[in-house]
Order: sequence, then C-alpha cells, then structure tokens
Amino acid sequence: NSHIQFEMSSQAHFGEKDVMDLAIRNSINAGFMETTRNLLDVDPNFIEYPSADTVLLYIKKKKFQDIKLEFRTIFQQLIQKYRKCGMINEPVDIAVDFHDEEYYGKQRTGEVIKGKGKNGTNYFHKYITVDSVYKAKRFTLAGEHISQFDDRFKICNDLLDFIDCNKIKIRNAYLDREFFNHKVTDELITNNTPFVIPAVRNDKVKKISKEEWDQGNYVFTYHFDKGKNKSKDFTIFLVPNPDYDPSKETGKKNHEFYLFATNIEIKKSDYCAKSMIDNDKTEGNERKDIAELYRSRWGIETDYRVIVHEFLAKTTSNKFHIRFFNFMMGLVLRNTWILSQILFKEAYENKFPKNILTAKLWKRIVERTLNRKSIIHSLESLFKKIGDGAIIT
Repeated sequence: NSHIQFEMSSQAHFGEKDVMDLAIRNSINAGFMETTRNLLDVDPNFIEYPSADTVLLYIKKKKFQDIKLEFRTIFQQLIQKYRKCGMINEPVDIAVDFHDEEYYGKQRTGEVIKGKGKNGTNYFHKYITVDSVYKAKRFTLAGEHISQFDDRFKICNDLLDFIDCNKIKIRNAYLDREFFNHKVTDELITNNTPFVIPAVRNDKVKKISKEEWDQGNYVFTYHFDKGKNKSKDFTIFLVPNPDYDPSKETGKKNHEFYLFATNIEIKKSDYCAKSMIDNDKTEGNERKDIAELYRSRWGIETDYRVIVHEFLAKTTSNKFHIRFFNFMMGLVLRNTWILSQILFKEAYENKFPKNILTAKLWKRIVERTLNRKSIIHSLESLFKKIGDGAIIT
C-alpha cells in the first residue's frame, strides 16, 4: 500500500488506506466499485468507507507514469520475496505474451487499439506480461500497457531489461508469434538469452520453408531485412504436424509442418532426413525437444482468464488510468494467490476438495478470515508471513 499514493486533500475525511482498501476489495470482488461499496453497507461488521465516486476520482487524478512506476516498485518487491523463498534463485523459464481486454465504449482514445473482432467488439486495451514458469505455477514478473503509438517490441525489450536489472537469470524465453520481429530477436541474441518463438509465415518464410521441407531439410538460418537493417542470424526449424491431412487443402488449419524460430543449438544429425538415420546415436537438442519446450508457455491465456474472472475490477469509465490501475492490481493479487498456494500448502492440505486452494477460496480467506475489517491488514499480514522466511519444500 505504501507504494501507491493519492493526492489527498488536507481536509479529506478519509485517508489513503481507506481509498486503497476499497480499491483492493473491488479487485478481489472482480466487480464494479459502486457494487463493492454498496455491499459493505449490508455487512454487519461494516465500518465507514469512502464512496465509490470518491475512490474512482482519486484513481483518475493519478498520472499514468506514476501508476506505472508504483507498480514497477511493487513487482520489484514481489521479486525479492520470490528470491527469498527460493523461487527464482536458479535460472527460470519465462513466457512473454499479449493480452487483449475488450473495450465497448464509444470514446476511443490512443490507448484503445483496433483488432480482430472478439465478443462483439473490434476495440481493445492491450497489455503485455512477462511470466515466470515455476513448477507448473505461473506468476507475473512485469506488466505494461500498449497504446496505438507505442513500439510494442521496444516495450517488450524494456520489460526484459527490467527482469535483467532485478538479477533474474533467464534459462529460456518463450514468446508468442507476435514477437517474431528483428528488434526482439536481436535483443535476445545480444543478451545470450535462449528463445523459442513460432515463426510467422510471411511470404519469405513460407517460400524458404516449403523449399527446404520438400528437399528433406528441416533447419535453416534466417534473418530479417537486408543491408544495414539486417538482423542477427537465428535458426528456423520445422517439425511435422501430426494432424496434417494430405487429402485436404493445405492452409491455416491444415499445415504440413510447424515453424519455430530459436537460437538454441540443434544437433546436426537432426537437420535433415538423410542424417536422421544416425540421430539417436548422438547427444544434443532435437527439434521436437525444443518445440516441446514451447509448451511451457501454454496455459498463459488460461491464467489470464483467471485474472479477468477473479481479480480484474470492472468499470464503464472511459478513463484509461482506471483500467490500467485495475489490470495491474489484478496481476499483483493473482501473484499473491499463487504465492499462497506454494508457500502455505500444508495449511490447506486435506481441507479443501482436491487439496486445491482456488482463487475463490483464497479470496474468502483474505476477506473474511485474516482480518474482516481491513483487506490491507490481511494482505500485510500475509506478506509478513512470506517475509519471515517461509520455505518451499
């Protein structure tokens, strides 16, 4: 809470903690601020809270850069807790992805991006996250919003620099195909970061890969652009699509093979059909092994749906600051839930169906059990337990 500040009037009846407490409650309810505030009126343990309009006004007054820097500080604090708990002391696998939040308002500013139609709209707020994959648990290391005027690839690199500045060593980076771009691949290669990215089937890639496939070659060197704009070289490799149906037209839903970009070394005997005869006699990474690594990022979209349904506060406001604040708050609360799952497993084992501390159960514990009168006190208590040195077993 101390990292997020509001411009409070000297005559304000409520303090920063009161404003923040209602904002956190609203994220935990994944509802509208007015509904969250009205529900407090019927609580028998009700204590006085500011109105929904008051809280929204304070958030509206915040500058985007201030919100961004405040949540960066919070993520730095979370990273310190991950490290203290032994979660990122070794090199970690990370997944980088875009997330679209549907926008239905008529007022469309530069923060709203037009895209492919989804759930009745063509307009979205776009976010990017970097997630660590830890023992099948995914938690966010950094997040950012992307507007119409932003260079999304530069923002991706800025987030990777943030990870590096916090001394997190990356074992492998798995990125969505939208990151198949020379700015991203150059950054990863320069930093000696192993990566796997599905290659986009542009005309050049499509032509080369088809020619190589027909000749029984499955690995080739590739770079973006030419001349002065030429990117650093990396590898594109092909793996067969087990569901390919030769009786049907080859196309988007029926490819002969999948393509991946990587800088991970592939053993030479797996380069082509001829050399694969001696393949299992040599050690090294095979194409299918590297393609399998990419599966580590699968589930990111499922995790994002958890944020949307369980931790993302709703709003009809056109004010971008409120939406950005809500998204970042949702990420932080989801991270805290994941930490609770890992660190306090013994406390809930055999108490819940399938021994799983679901998001809904965790929210009930935070809101009703730890401290009924203050969500902030509940979370502070939780973080103190984490800070006291909980050990992962």
